[in-house]
Order: sequence, then structure tokens, then C-alpha cells
Amino acid sequence: MEGKQLPVDRTEVERRPTGSYWVAISGPDFWADEANKQTLLDSLSGLVADTLADLPGIRFLRHIAVHPDVPETIHYWQRELGLPEIVTSAEQGAVFGKSLLWGSGDEDSTYALLVLSESIAHALVDRSGELAGCAASTVVHELAHVHDYWRVRAEIGDVRWPMNNDWGGIKRFLASNAWSEYFAERTAAPFSQTPHVSLEWWFSKELLGDAVERLQAEIAQFRWHGDANRLWNHATDQLSNLLNSLGRGLGAADALGTHDLLPLLDSANLQLEKWLEIAESAREGLRAMYAQSDWGEDTFDTICPLVESVFRAAGIVAQQRGDQLRIDCPW
Repeated sequence: MEGKQLPVDRTEVERRPTGSYWVAISGPDFWADEANKQTLLDSLSGLVADTLADLPGIRFLRHIAVHPDVPETIHYWQRELGLPEIVTSAEQGAVFGKSLLWGSGDEDSTYALLVLSESIAHALVDRSGELAGCAASTVVHELAHVHDYWRVRAEIGDVRWPMNNDWGGIKRFLASNAWSEYFAERTAAPFSQTPHVSLEWWFSKELLGDAVERLQAEIAQFRWHGDANRLWNHATDQLSNLLNSLGRGLGAADALGTHDLLPLLDSANLQLEKWLEIAESAREGLRAMYAQSDWGEDTFDTICPLVESVFRAAGIVAQQRGDQLRIDCPW
């Protein structure tokens, strides 16, 4: 099993019956042991079985690709599916998993796959390693994304990657991502052996406070160089990551019954008076969406103001004027 092994062909994935999926494992000699492979397969199938009732969208899962090089495997499938080649990392460059879904959302034309880090797969088998505490919850987090992507596609419609000058589309896209992270982590947190460690990480200074500080430094540079495109690209990158981390943190907090956000925001090094109101408002909107049984085209409209409030709190004011997007940094 040594060497690079790309996933199976897309057409082979699509031919699998609904509710049936392949697992392809690439990695070191550890997987040459049939017992290790079987333990992994049993663990994955057990997690799928345990969550299927709450996440019916995972019936569209066709393939799980376990690989040491997660970003390259993700890029392979993004190219195959005609998706933007984007990989986000949850913590300091580590990429543990990624879910992809394509199709219309209908029963006979929807397909999903999960790319899983070989290190997480290893931790599902060998429970003595440092990743053992988060291995199962990582898989469930990605399974929750599969379900959420399908439900959004089926009930709301495809939330497409927006143009750089479309503020409404950007808000909708970032709001949908924040929601998806909230839902995924709220679903996954009970499967973690160290849920409070994860909660503290999502509200850490590295993910929240430092993102705001980096943007503040870029705003200071902007007042000198005047390059609005450079500032805007930096702002959308930093604040989309912040929104996703905040979504995960709020999802974990709700799963664990953590009511008081003040200590968490304090540890994240955010200005409490400003960010507590934002976090509480975000929590209210995300909880309302979580409780909705029926979604429609305007479902994300209640979360879009969260995106604008985060940008404003970080010092960026965006205004749409026709087909032009103007940004200002008044503070």
C-alpha cells in the first residue's frame, strides 16, 4: 500500500447503488495488516450506521478515500467534479477531512464522497495516539457536512461561489459555510473523547483574535498603499476562516450545553463588549435554522447579517453600488 494512489474513477463512484460505498486506503505498511484494515472498515461502517437516522443525506455517500496527502486528493476530486480547487485547514495547516457532493439533490443524481486523512484513519484503529480523541468526531463532522450539503442543495438550491464584487452573494456564501460548520460540529461534538478541548480550540486566540489582529495590520497597510483589491482579498480570507471557526465553536457549545460565551470570547482575545453581542446574535440565528424543519430560498437571509456584523467589527464596511463593491475602513 505504499506510494501515491489516486481515488477510483468518478464514473465508478457514480455506479455504486445508493447507500453503498467503497473505501480506498493509501498509506504505509500499517494497512498491509488485514486486521488493521478490517478494524478501520468496521469503525467507519459503525459511525455511518450510528448517524444515518439523524443524517439521512449520507445515504448518497459513494466513496471514502483514505490518503496521507489529503490536499492533493481533495484537489484531484475538485478537478474531476469541476469545483474550485480550494482546501481549508481547521488548525494550523492540518487537513483531516473533506466532504464533496455533486448532483441536483435528487435521489438518482446525487453523489458524495469523503476524503479522510490517513492519520485519522490510523487513530480509529490505534486508540493510543494523540489523535484518538478526535478521530471519530472528525469522521462524523464530515458525514454531517455530506448531509447538510445535500439538504441545502435539495431545499434551498446551489449556493455558488460568488463574484468578488457581489456583496450579497459573498454574504450568502459565507453564511452558508458558517452554518454548515455549526451544524457539523454540533453533530460531531458528542462523538469526541475530548469535547471541551475542541471547544476551547475553536474559541482560541489563534483562530479568532489573531485573525482580527492580522486584518487590522492589513488595514493599516491599506491606508498607506491604497490597494482595495489586496485588502478585500485579505479580509474575505481572514474573516471567512473566523466565521467558520465561530460556527464550529457555537455548534460545540450548544452540543455541550455551554451557555456562557464570555469566558470563551475572552480567551479568544476579542473585545468583549463588541463580540459578545455578535456571538450571541449568531447563536440565536444558527439555533433558529437548526430548529427549522422546512427550508426555503430565503432561509440564509436570517444569517447573512452575521457576516456583515463580523466585517464591521473587524473594521471593514462594504457597500454595493450597482455592479460596484465599495469598501471603507472608517475606524
